[in-house]
Order: sequence, then structure tokens, then C-alpha cells
Amino acid sequence: MIPVRHRTRRARRSTIVAAALALTCSALATAVATAVPATAGTAAAGTAAAGVAAACPWVHSSAPIATRVSEVLSQMTLDDKIAMVDGVGFSTGTAGYVGHVAANPRLCVPGLNLEDGPQGVADNVPGVTQLPAPVALAAAWDPGLARAYGSVAGSEERGKGADVNLGPTVNIVRDPRWGRAFEAYGEDPYLAGQTAVGFINGVQAQGVMSQVKHVAVYNQETSRNTAADNAVVSQRTMQEIYLPQFEAAVTQGKAASVMCSYSTVNGQYACQNSYLLKNVLKQQWRFPGFVTSDWGATHSTVPSALNGLDMQMPGGSGFGTDYYGAPLKQSLAQVPASTPAQWPGTSGTVQYSEGVLVGYRWYATRHITPLFPFGAGLSYTTFAFSHLAVRPGREGSLVVSADVTDTGSRAGADVAQLYVGDPASTGEPAEQLKGFQRVTLRPGQTRVVTFTVDRSAFAWWNEQTSRWTVTPGTYALMVGDSSASLPLLAHVPVP
Repeated sequence: MIPVRHRTRRARRSTIVAAALALTCSALATAVATAVPATAGTAAAGTAAAGVAAACPWVHSSAPIATRVSEVLSQMTLDDKIAMVDGVGFSTGTAGYVGHVAANPRLCVPGLNLEDGPQGVADNVPGVTQLPAPVALAAAWDPGLARAYGSVAGSEERGKGADVNLGPTVNIVRDPRWGRAFEAYGEDPYLAGQTAVGFINGVQAQGVMSQVKHVAVYNQETSRNTAADNAVVSQRTMQEIYLPQFEAAVTQGKAASVMCSYSTVNGQYACQNSYLLKNVLKQQWRFPGFVTSDWGATHSTVPSALNGLDMQMPGGSGFGTDYYGAPLKQSLAQVPASTPAQWPGTSGTVQYSEGVLVGYRWYATRHITPLFPFGAGLSYTTFAFSHLAVRPGREGSLVVSADVTDTGSRAGADVAQLYVGDPASTGEPAEQLKGFQRVTLRPGQTRVVTFTVDRSAFAWWNEQTSRWTVTPGTYALMVGDSSASLPLLAHVPVP
């Protein structure tokens, strides 16, 4: 039997190698540019290239990346590998980087510079664009605009010498009192996920890696980064509310990396949480990239390494009418997290006892109409929805279509939204967003919007089997332009 300390050392080494593999794959994309100075003359450049080819044959090789990475790893010492997974903060660069991993000149591996963030280049870096708040981007319901937004962020990160953009922030706004709600994409995982995919595509098209954050259940700042911020939340609630947008980011958006959060989730720090990092991220979603800790969010060596943390980043030490009072208290009593146990928590725990009833899911299920429903927007014109149709699609999917008409006297844009209502026996919310499409219309113009609904839209997370489950029954398909305005309704049987 292998002694515990030897098993730990071998597991730690395996984890380090895996992290180095992921990081080196990313680094190889820029190795050629950094190995040979762009200003060198033809002869000098040729001599330098020959030297690089001899010392680091993987740089100019046309072999598959996996082969080239294996070549690099075979030349790496344990110290080399550890150096690639242990970053430093606030290194001096073009204007300073919030995170940095040192270069390895011997192996022609360039340094890695990490910089915020979800709203463009941050941390007082000069000469960059101050982009609108990400929550406003999500309010546009426009993944194409999110891609353009990400392109600006990515191009400016690259211009400042950053390799990793620390964004987007896709944590759910469970409660509007969260101090970082402005930098996230709202209360719905589908909208947040599709906005994130657009942003990530825009950033990564500029040759900069995107680091989606923060896995997971990070929804408040009270007792942040301590065991007293222990979120008690079911797997079902996580799988249906707090994780789908991360899944979209890594499976659809192909985000290069993920940042783990300051939260403690069901008694385990997020950056050493085996369920979040191993079970979900690396096994369920088969995420091939690397996981970085939030700054100062690493709380152990062996548990973090064994449970899926690939890169540690450090933290720093210097780092009238009464509308409030009773009216505010009364209003807060109607939100999902309305008790002290739910927000900000008592005795070191935060109870997510509202389960999957977050945001509009709570209001719709409890038959409460908020002043500003989810998905609603103001316009100088009006719109009508008609002619809902449902037909079979490919591989068991359904194709849902409807007409949207500008019934006013001005041109305008509206967002057609598709929601699904599950049978009551599933315990799911009354309605859940499963598709949206933005349309711009002239006065009197009608356009057909189409949604493809695959079987996953009817699934819920079964904690008994640890699988997504579709309960046979009759499901509602609802189309309109907000969670509280869904004039079109069809019922469909789902086997």
C-alpha cells in the first residue's frame, strides 16, 4: 500500500502536469512571436529562428499541438511546472497587470499576463475604452452586440500586452443588493450564458484568452472569502440556476479558462470544491482548459490541487415621501431571498432555500407582478404577437414560430422571448426562458421569429440519479416580450 504522503505527492504532481499542459497549449500560440523579435533584420531574424528551432523545436513545428506540448513537458523540470501554476499579482508591464506568470526563456515559453475584466481593460490602465456596464449589455438581449463588446475588450487587452481577459462575470444576480451586480448579466442563466458566449467569442477572436468567472454560487459580498459565507444550496438548484451559464461559456463559447470564486459552497471553499471543479467542470462538461483561483481565494495546497485548481493567484492586504424604512422592508419581503438566513446569512451559513425560484422564476410561480418584469423594455412603438405554431424538428426537437408585428407609428426593436412551463409534478418554476430573438420592424411590418427547442429544454436535475431528467407530460410553450407578458401559449406532449 502506498503511504499517504506518497499518494499525495503523486497526485499533486499529476495535477501540476495537467495544469502545465493546459497552460503550455495556450502559450504555444504566441511562442513564435515572442521567440523572434519583430524588429530584427532578415539575416538576424533567420539566425534567431534557427537558434530557436534548435533549442525549442516545438516553436516552429507543424506537428499537432498535443505532440508539441508533450515535447515541452518532456524538457520541463518540476520547478518549471510549478512556476507555471503559481502566479504573482500586480506585475509591472505596459501599465501593470493584475496577474502574471513568469516566462521560461530556456523553453521559449512566453510569460502570461492576466488583466481585468468583464467591462474592458481595468485596474487604472490608461488609454483604454470605458465600456458600458455589463448588466446593460445583457439588457440589450443581443449576442451579436456582446461579441462586438468583447472584440473591443479583447483588442485593447492585446494592445496592452495582456494574454488573459478576466471576464466575463456570469454569476446570477440572486438579489439586487449584491455589490457586483453591475458587472454580471442578470438573473437568468440562459440570457447570461448567451451573452457570455458572444463576449467570449469577441475576446478570443483577438488572440486573447477569456477567463469566465466566478465558479460558482458567488452572489454576495458579506463575509466574502471566509467560511462564514457558506452557501447551502442543492445540486438541483446549482445545475438549473447557478451553473448553466458557465456550461454555455465553456462548451459553446470555448472559454480558455475559468476562475473559481470566493464562496464556500456546501462547506467547501469553491477553489477546492470537488463537486464544482472535478465533477461538474472537468467530468460533466469535459472542460479542457485551466482553472485559476480568484485573487486570494486559495485556502489549501493538497485539497485544492487534488480537486481541480490549476493555477493559484495571490491576494493583497491593501487590497418628502419615505421610500425607505417600512416601504423598503415590505418590498424586500417579496423577493426570493427575504429572510436573514437567506441574505446575508446567519451563523456562518447562507441558506439558498428558495431553490430554483430565483428572480422572475419566483415572481411567476408566486403570481407576483413586479414593477419591471424580467425581459421588459421601453419603446416608442408597440408590438403584437400572433400565429404561434409548433412543428416537429430534427432529432426530437420542436420548432416554434410566431409573428411579431409593429403596431405603432414608429420603427422599433423588440425581443421575442420563448419560455417553457413544466408539469407541476416536476417542481420546476412556472416559466423558464429557453430562447430569444431580437427583431427590428418598420410600422406595420410583421416578421416571423423561430426557435428550436431541443429535449434539454424540458429537463430538470435529478439529485437521486445525478442526471438530467425529462418527466413525460404536457409542457407549455409561451411566447411574448417579457416574463409577465406572454400572450401566445401552446401545450405540447413530451414523452
